[in-house]
Amino acid sequence: MNSRLICAILISAPLSCVPIATLPAVPTPAELLPQPIPATGRLVQISQSLLSIGHLAPGDEATITILSADSPTAFVLDTSGNIIDGAQAVSALVFLAHAEDDYYLFLESRSLTSRFDLVSLTVQADQPVPEREPQVFVLDFNGADAVELSDGKVFSQLSPMDLTAFGATSEDKAFLAELEPVVRSLIRDRLNAIFGRYEMMVFVSGDEAGVSEFSTVYFTNSVGPPSNDLFDTTEAASENGAGESEEPSLILYGAAGMDLGNRHPNDDAVVFVGSFIGQPLLETSVNDLVNILAHSAAHEMGHLLGLQHVFRRGDIMWGRPNVAFSRDIDFGRAQVMLGDYLFEFLYQDPDRYLRRINGLSPLDACKAGGT
Repeated sequence: MNSRLICAILISAPLSCVPIATLPAVPTPAELLPQPIPATGRLVQISQSLLSIGHLAPGDEATITILSADSPTAFVLDTSGNIIDGAQAVSALVFLAHAEDDYYLFLESRSLTSRFDLVSLTVQADQPVPEREPQVFVLDFNGADAVELSDGKVFSQLSPMDLTAFGATSEDKAFLAELEPVVRSLIRDRLNAIFGRYEMMVFVSGDEAGVSEFSTVYFTNSVGPPSNDLFDTTEAASENGAGESEEPSLILYGAAGMDLGNRHPNDDAVVFVGSFIGQPLLETSVNDLVNILAHSAAHEMGHLLGLQHVFRRGDIMWGRPNVAFSRDIDFGRAQVMLGDYLFEFLYQDPDRYLRRINGLSPLDACKAGGT
């Protein structure tokens, strides 16, 4: 049988609708021999960053107390290394298992110096799993006197987003004034297309009547911080579509506090549209402009939900410049960047994680008609 006949047979086979994730061959937490935490409630000294919480059933609640001078970020992982939950600068982390699995704790130290950490673990069985309300985001284009992020950083005197500021002539300004309401609604629609499958809703400020808790994304004409500050930087695609021109046409800065586990449904983020000032905005199509702003907002909204930067070029959570945000990009499963280090066993699967924080498993979503 020749190769041409083999190909014909393979092509004629029925196609499966179930996506198959292909991942590089990397070790799992279980293969790295993590140190176990004795489930006695007694503080014990640990000698490594990866610890075994143990086997938990649905409704098992693990309370982990962490005493450390370094205030590490704590990640709860499943058997495969997926991020399930976590908290920043924790002293105690309460994790409620939604599925039966072996779970692990990974502590990301903020210091390279030697440290003495004490950890204790207490497990309570058969706890009720609360129903989560859908996360709501509100896009605020009207500016604010002050915005405080969940990590304590404060931004003051944020001006309203006004596209007319980017017009070089009176004709440009008149065109942009008419365009701005359209841009706002298209940004909302694009973000709803990204997050709607996870039962999250996006409104423009003023349309969220009856919603008691929501996270706010501010779009401001205020110029963003310098590129060497600790903020996300986004470059639009260059003329050849590679996104690597030496003089990018557009630059954005964004800021959001990390909210692992989405424990704060009413936190804030900022997209500094003012970074466009002085750039050739009118050479960008309306579709590109909408996607640039929407994807930059989606990146910051990802942080508000607890998503990390990932080591995957073209992903919304890619934490490096030269991301072509004028393209129709999305979330994808990827390795996670923590600081300047890549931990090969640590994965971020947004589909699983975002459904988990809304209390909806992928299986339940399929039953409800989700994807």
